Amino acid sequence: MEFIEDDDGVAMQTPLRAILPRSTHNEDHEYHYHVNNFESHDESGFTASLVINVKAEDDAKKWMSEFAESSSTTWRVMRTCPTAKKYVLFKKIYRCHHGQQRRAKEGTSRHSKDTGCCAKLTLTVRRTVTQSGRKSKNSDPHIQTHPTLVKLEWKHNHVISIPAALKYRDASPETCAKLEELFKNGNSPASALNILELELQIQDPDKYVMNCADRSICPDLHFCYRLYHKIFRKAYGPADGADMVAAVDEKVIANYNKEAGMTCAKMIRSSTGELIIGICTPLMQRVHTLMTHSSELVFLDSTGISYLCPYIHVCIIPHSQWLSNFQRC
Repeated sequence: MEFIEDDDGVAMQTPLRAILPRSTHNEDHEYHYHVNNFESHDESGFTASLVINVKAEDDAKKWMSEFAESSSTTWRVMRTCPTAKKYVLFKKIYRCHHGQQRRAKEGTSRHSKDTGCCAKLTLTVRRTVTQSGRKSKNSDPHIQTHPTLVKLEWKHNHVISIPAALKYRDASPETCAKLEELFKNGNSPASALNILELELQIQDPDKYVMNCADRSICPDLHFCYRLYHKIFRKAYGPADGADMVAAVDEKVIANYNKEAGMTCAKMIRSSTGELIIGICTPLMQRVHTLMTHSSELVFLDSTGISYLCPYIHVCIIPHSQWLSNFQRC
């Protein structure tokens, strides 16, 4: 990360230097900053105006997410400003998520997250070239190399790096990806969270307490369940009701039959409206073909899932499998 002195020769101030991201996550782009203005307000924070070598809207949004991570803060969009495409490509005003944007209704108490924080950040991506192809006439001498303007009001009325504040942060995309991979490996939300906590303890025992308190790294159990059901619904459809039955028939049974290359499973409704799923795997179909007496005598093993099994002296080989919402012999 390169810091350029401002026109008065004032170098990047330490509080500002500590919270700015140095480069992108994959380190394919290093950020360069130029400070236009910096005013310290003692214990209440500071205000600063600076420009960055970011030229596109997507890159500006990426910088914003990396700034939130490097500063251990979370920001919400307070206002999206209409952009005059002639001069501005992108402009948004962000607020600290500890500052409530709407007033609380009378008779209701504030949420513990709402501290009335006044910290704000304005992010503007300015045009370097007009639509006609000419260079911008903006008086800023750095607009060609540093077109993104950041106006930061760092006036947090709460401590940032304590568990009481970190527990409200958003789960990072990397954390969500880890949880999703653990879910795919057969873990439940609770066991996936336990594995995540164990990895944090192994990686850095000294910072384990703070990392566990940081929701962006170690989310709460409710979030894990919500993410689990979101992924489950996307893959398998609804978890109950008529839509669930249709999703099982279309996604699970149809895909299984397609992979097997034959009809191995089928779902029907009985005359009384009971849902029945019959499964005859390729191995079970070999039993029908090679053991001719399997059609003469079978017994029902209904300890959990109902199996029809032919009687042989050596072992029990399943003949077919039945799933239903009732058990009858």
